[in-house]
Amino acid sequence: MVNIPENKIRYGIYHNYQSDYRGDYSLTTAIEDKNDMSGILIPDSNKYITYTDDSNDVPKLWKQVWLDEDNKKIIRKYDYDFEKYYPDGTVEVYISVK
Repeated sequence: MVNIPENKIRYGIYHNYQSDYRGDYSLTTAIEDKNDMSGILIPDSNKYITYTDDSNDVPKLWKQVWLDEDNKKIIRKYDYDFEKYYPDGTVEVYISVK
């Protein structure tokens, strides 16, 4: 486990999806560092829907994503999805969509 500094923006990045959210995928943790290009570069060309919640309940956000997908409210791309953790405690979940 790598110790990620709390004063940096931190990410949980979901990628290499086998199929959909029920299949296997890779999860990478990272920090935002514009001076270090050795990590994962999230494509700028992707369109994203952002999920946020005042309680920062990440499992609740993911349940909403899956519900929206199952109800055809979103069509996921299954490219790069990510959670973005701000130093102030705010969390956003970005879902790539078609």
